[in-house]
Amino acid sequence: MELTGDPGVKAIREPVSPDEIPWEGGRLLFHWWLETRGARPFPSRAEFDPAILRGHLATVVLHDVESDQERPDFRIRLMGTELVAFTGFDPTGRRLDEVPNTTPIRARYEWLVKTGRPYLGLDIPLGWASKEYISYSTLALPLGDDPGRIDMIMAHLHFERMPGY
Repeated sequence: MELTGDPGVKAIREPVSPDEIPWEGGRLLFHWWLETRGARPFPSRAEFDPAILRGHLATVVLHDVESDQERPDFRIRLMGTELVAFTGFDPTGRRLDEVPNTTPIRARYEWLVKTGRPYLGLDIPLGWASKEYISYSTLALPLGDDPGRIDMIMAHLHFERMPGY
């Protein structure tokens, strides 16, 4: 993956198995994605049943992919309640570029849309958040109704607290 300027780029890779994801919500989501897509490049959002992530939905974010332009745009469709509490505001409905500290995320999402492949980021530095957290991990998955077009990205996040918090 070629993502210059991203402090977490060394931590980004393409996942192969749910077993390599160190948090339960990510494992459950990736298992669903692999099983549901079958021989297709990716499943659709309509195939996702929220009950799959019971107890882990608060750290999910959905982005609509608006790719009818030269450079794809990403609009936040849903932000889990724990993520809203963590960031201190609800960016639902906003474009990703309207949210602070998202330049590295945009680069990763552009890569995902270009390649049609998911990514796993482990222990990405977290300099923009509360000091009680030191890093986060994320699993980002492409979704779409048309096999050749990604119209949504579903991501699941896991935050690592500093020792003593």
